[in-house]
Amino acid sequence: TKGKRLRSPVKGLVAHIEDGRIILQEMPDVMNLEAGVRGRVVQVDPQRGVVIEAVGAQTQGVWGNGRLTIGTLTLEPEEGIENIQADTLERRFTGSIVVTRRPLTAAGFKVMIDQSFAGVIAPSMDASLIELAMMFEGSVLLTEGFGNIRMSSVVYNMLAELAGNQTTLDAYTPSRWETRTPEAIISVPRGEQKNPSRPNAMTALRTGMTVRITREPYLGLTGKILDLPTKPVLLDNGLRILAAQIELVVGETVFVPLANLEILGR
Repeated sequence: TKGKRLRSPVKGLVAHIEDGRIILQEMPDVMNLEAGVRGRVVQVDPQRGVVIEAVGAQTQGVWGNGRLTIGTLTLEPEEGIENIQADTLERRFTGSIVVTRRPLTAAGFKVMIDQSFAGVIAPSMDASLIELAMMFEGSVLLTEGFGNIRMSSVVYNMLAELAGNQTTLDAYTPSRWETRTPEAIISVPRGEQKNPSRPNAMTALRTGMTVRITREPYLGLTGKILDLPTKPVLLDNGLRILAAQIELVVGETVFVPLANLEILGR
């Protein structure tokens, strides 16, 4: 005899048949996740995710507008973002993450919107532009902070060398409750040459190292460590604290608290 045909209300697999009942296991929804970097899977954590190993560079900022985008790293024109003509037929900045050495301005944001930038990496901007930055659909990352500060030459030169590569711009907005910071990860295609050594997050400060200062009054400046006194140093503000003697790129020699230094190229 011809059996009765039953139509399943869901797409799935037959998990069990018993006492005239068919138990179906519904197929889970498939979610596509953006890796964010070009690399290879080196570890699979079942039911959770994977670990991806990539070759590239990373630069961290001090503020972001809370958005994450992926695009090609591109340098601003010599005249600056503000001088990109809105009605030009050239759209080479559309969908790109643009690097500028100049502080962002309201006029710059208008161009970024008109040209559909995927994001921008800038040194600074006036605090009055925060609301405009939060409304911008792309990512905004500041490497130095708020005010009229130009980008460190070390950071800019690194980004300039990597222009043309895929970049993930995670413009996370910092919180006092978290240590996470906004960052840009630039992926570099794997070549036939041997991969560079893994970065050492536990590298200690030592004389001769190139460092960047993360607090005023020398915020954003870079220099080399001349000395690391073993005893606390009396600073101009009256505090006695562990500090390093730094020779700045501008030629001045200053003492800077160790907590206000970050190692470049680690």
